[in-house]
Amino acid sequence: MSKPNFPLVLLISLLLVSCGESVEQKVDPVKSKNELSAPNASTMEETATAIIPEKKAVIETLLSDEEYMIDVKVEELGPTKVRFTTSTNLPLPVQVMAGVSLQGQNPDDTWIGFNERVTLKNKDQTFTLSFPQKPLPKGQFDAEVAFYPRWGAKDGNPVAAKIGSNIEGASEINLSGDGQNAEDRMARNKMQLWIMENVNPATPYVDSEMRAQLGSSEPVAVTRMNPKIIKGHYFPKANMTIYVNVLKSEYVTFRKGRDTNGM
Repeated sequence: MSKPNFPLVLLISLLLVSCGESVEQKVDPVKSKNELSAPNASTMEETATAIIPEKKAVIETLLSDEEYMIDVKVEELGPTKVRFTTSTNLPLPVQVMAGVSLQGQNPDDTWIGFNERVTLKNKDQTFTLSFPQKPLPKGQFDAEVAFYPRWGAKDGNPVAAKIGSNIEGASEINLSGDGQNAEDRMARNKMQLWIMENVNPATPYVDSEMRAQLGSSEPVAVTRMNPKIIKGHYFPKANMTIYVNVLKSEYVTFRKGRDTNGM
């Protein structure tokens, strides 16, 4: 029996082991599958950049004051409601003063109208002014919307704060209001103002002067005081009640409307 060639056997074994390691290093089915199915971070970043467009900043340009405008349209919804529709090119948002004012008023008249602050957020916007405690009379009114840079842009668009003058828009509207004639309302307001300025407790009164200012009156019953000394007068044009002390020729007090509580 021949002896095995140990050097040759050892060489063959080493070659087989080396080949096995080489195959294991070159072929990893799991790793290869994952690498093929999952894109790397660089590829994902490039794809995302390609899909999402870059946002561009919107830069508002300050126009000259003469180029800014507010267009106003109004509609009466009832004796205490007016709907405004505005269109503007002001940098928004801004606050404006919106309101209605009776035409033909003098500076010393008691003002007849209503206004309030409104925030304009859209180029075209509709809003309603409601004044349930102050119904307006029947007459011709100016409907106005005004932007005042001093306060209108304080919490709004910073570009609007750079506008150098007030921007106003207006239109006219014939209101039905509460039905009272506007001239009568103005006369009544003047009478009420006169009463508040002249009728004070213990102030001397002259009957002829009072009636010259307020017109004719209707008697009001006096129930808690001496009716021979205290007299009550209701003046319909002024819609006020006045009590006087005829013994001392002094005013006692006044009350709004026809007083039903007596005195």
